[in-house]
Amino acid sequence: MNARYWSKLGRRYYDTERIAKFFLLATSSSTVASWTFWNQTEIAWKSLSVISALLSIALPILNWSKHIADCADLYGRWLQLGAEHEKLFLQIKQGDVPVGDIEKAFDLIRTKVVEVSKGEANQRIDQKMLQAAYDEVLKSRGLAKERK
Repeated sequence: MNARYWSKLGRRYYDTERIAKFFLLATSSSTVASWTFWNQTEIAWKSLSVISALLSIALPILNWSKHIADCADLYGRWLQLGAEHEKLFLQIKQGDVPVGDIEKAFDLIRTKVVEVSKGEANQRIDQKMLQAAYDEVLKSRGLAKERK
């Protein structure tokens, strides 16, 4: 579930950043390149200039690129942990591993979960998106209940 959540959140940050940068590109380029047109509609030219200036100041402060990188890192780390869990469960199912080794492997995975969870501590959690990721996991595993 965590991998799904961080993937979704990273995509949202990426899409938002792309839209903001494209808008900044369009408004800053168009305001300079077409002054003759904007002279006819001075309020629109001034408004776009103000919006462009504010956006160019806000983008580094919002730092969506860092959020995207953080989400991608967390996504990859949770995906890796999921694969390690699946491998351990497969080994248990096949009976290939002594009980002592299973406990060691599980403790190692649990330690990694704690480390990855620490990386989430400075991230803002979107509860609605988290619930959507949880619902997707339930649905993918055939555990989703029908809502009436």
